[in-house]
Amino acid sequence: EHGYLLSHLQAVPPHLDCTTVVKTLLQIAKLLNLQYILQGSLQHIDDDIKINVSLIEGITGLNKWSKQYAGALDSVFTLQQSVANDVCNEINIMFNIVLVTPKINQMTTSQEAYDYCMQGRDLTRRIIGEGVLF
Repeated sequence: EHGYLLSHLQAVPPHLDCTTVVKTLLQIAKLLNLQYILQGSLQHIDDDIKINVSLIEGITGLNKWSKQYAGALDSVFTLQQSVANDVCNEINIMFNIVLVTPKINQMTTSQEAYDYCMQGRDLTRRIIGEGVLF
């Protein structure tokens, strides 16, 4: 059930500042009482993008699932949808629940327009604060 999953997914609380103190994934999982952590990284070199996604068990630190995605910068929206599809499918299998894969709302097909939009959102967050934009 969708509500079940949402009640088990948590974001880092705003009062938890992990930027000044280095913590391991296991320490963060324990601090937030998490059973699993979804970890990801993105590399952007020239016109190429690599995305790494891992689902890690919070208690043991064991990697339960991981996948790497690679593509051109102009295919970032397709890569984004692939990551969402695969993560949802893996969660469906691991937790034996039915989770509908979200459709990524593509605001534009222009990478330049998207970059400007993201820069604007970042500036707005800096000026006004978190929780204002979706």
